[in-house]
Amino acid sequence: MMTLLGVILLVVGVFPALLYLCGYQKDPFHPLILVGLTSYFIAGHKLLTNPLPALSFMPSSFFEFYLLVTIAAVLSFYFGWYKGGGKKFIRGLGVNESFSPGKLLFYSLVAVVTGVMANLMTYGDWQATGYLRDLLFLWVGGSVVAVQVICFSRNPTYLGLAVLSLAIAAITPIDRFIVYGQRSDIMRTAVVAMVFYLAKQRRPSKMVVVVGASFLLLILATIQLTRGAVNENPTFSARVAAIGEKIPTFFDKEPSYIGGEEHIFGPAAIGAVRESGQYGYGRGYSVYFLQRFAPKEIFPNKWQWFGMHSGYNQAMLSQVMGGTHTIAGGAAPTGFAQAFCELGWASIFIWMLMGYFVRRLWDHAILLASPMAQGLMAITLFLLVLGITQELTSMLVHAIFLLVPLTLCYKFARIHHEYDSYDISTASAAN
Repeated sequence: MMTLLGVILLVVGVFPALLYLCGYQKDPFHPLILVGLTSYFIAGHKLLTNPLPALSFMPSSFFEFYLLVTIAAVLSFYFGWYKGGGKKFIRGLGVNESFSPGKLLFYSLVAVVTGVMANLMTYGDWQATGYLRDLLFLWVGGSVVAVQVICFSRNPTYLGLAVLSLAIAAITPIDRFIVYGQRSDIMRTAVVAMVFYLAKQRRPSKMVVVVGASFLLLILATIQLTRGAVNENPTFSARVAAIGEKIPTFFDKEPSYIGGEEHIFGPAAIGAVRESGQYGYGRGYSVYFLQRFAPKEIFPNKWQWFGMHSGYNQAMLSQVMGGTHTIAGGAAPTGFAQAFCELGWASIFIWMLMGYFVRRLWDHAILLASPMAQGLMAITLFLLVLGITQELTSMLVHAIFLLVPLTLCYKFARIHHEYDSYDISTASAAN
């Protein structure tokens, strides 16, 4: 049964990508491709190709239920996407978006400089005030609007400032790549590069997409394995060399798992909640944000305020795994498992709503060629990956510090006309 469910998840996850490879889907940046492939590789790939080490943690029934939850969530996202599309949602919506490149660049430079300073001020301090650490993400939005200015403006001064902004922004992801081997910054960089194609309404060739996506997948899957190898000598060449050594191991079957893998943590979390009946009913989200945004300098014991609020704790997880295993620190159960632990089967409506609103944003970015929607869409793709691979709470925190400032930037920089007309050709930044 576990193998059958793994195969079903494989089919469900890979199907949108197969439509692209066969020519039925023309856009390689299609959100369903990203959601489907990410869901399969994070939740089902190891359970399908190398299930025996996982069975040393829990009986197969735990993994079967986890795969069933994941399949239902992915299909719900697809259904929400389908229901959110259609001409009825865009008919009569006029888009005549023009933006001041000077205001866009002002935001871009402020954002990237703030991001670099926040990174330097919290360097190596993972317990620093959350607000300060979260500010380093501003380089992403600043880079997005800088790329859009490069695509739309012909003014040499603006182009030079946009390039300068990108150069400053690159400091943070390059530094975090060298020192720590940060996966999420690689994905954020890929999102910024995607903005160029969205703005120009062009797409890379299928060969470039396949090779680039495969290369990106291998790096994301192996870079965390290099962290211990270059701790004493963190240089760019050392990190690249370590990645080159680890990539071949991606195709190896591990003899055992450490317990922090998503396909171990996820089934354990769901199993613990199902056995205890202690579903969060949304409390895990509300309590998390109360704790997350309370300054620890004023509330040093904030994480002990409410005790257990996620529906499970380490003792319950260990009990599910026979009392002989624990979940490694810093691990994440996947957004699918976290949502189920909060709302049970009602969690599929979360994914349905996500699919619905992502489709609405996608149509405005692609069909109406809205620069604002294109910038927000690129970041939303990263948030989807984060929500699937980590937790929905992590996705929402990133959304606050990525989408909200960028939305305000577009509102600030927009040039208001006396009329709005449905003219895609005018939907670009002002020259």
